[in-house]
Amino acid sequence: MSARLSASSGKRYGLALVTATWGVPRATVYRHRARRQSTDAPTARRGPKTALTDEALREAIRGVLAASPFLGEGHRKVWAWAARAVRTHLEGPLLGLEPALLRAAGLGLIPFALLLGYLASRDTLPSWPVWFVVAVNALWVVDSVLLMTHGPTAPTGLGVAFVTAQALAVAVFAALEYAGLRRGTTVAMA
Repeated sequence: MSARLSASSGKRYGLALVTATWGVPRATVYRHRARRQSTDAPTARRGPKTALTDEALREAIRGVLAASPFLGEGHRKVWAWAARAVRTHLEGPLLGLEPALLRAAGLGLIPFALLLGYLASRDTLPSWPVWFVVAVNALWVVDSVLLMTHGPTAPTGLGVAFVTAQALAVAVFAALEYAGLRRGTTVAMA
């Protein structure tokens, strides 16, 4: 279109006028032209390329963790080093859990965290919301166990450790909430 001649003036329209009229940056036009004129094969997947396959990467990380002198907080340093070294993240293939499952669980925790924040801001609580929180935490623990035994995925050793650790933490929270509920006084709803 920019090479065509204007019927009234007999001059070319020009790329600046055409892109301004269409509301498209000139760089986009140049990029599309270069892509059309290029004889290179189309590129493969975008993103960082590593020399390791997923399985080799898992084994490399396991080797680093096994050889590491760090415990507790130091393990985070090893994970940070491994993530920087191979540009990966603690999700999906490393844990053997479906990324969609992890995303759904994370998104489901947002309203639960908002509810907990709201309940924590109250001076007194009726017993039913606390019972609800205890029940949801207990259900989370049961679902975690079922995920490992009957779930749609086969977690790796690290995935089993991750699910077990978070299930134990949630079980402790549920037990503490239950103990607090038993010791506390109930408030009548108005």
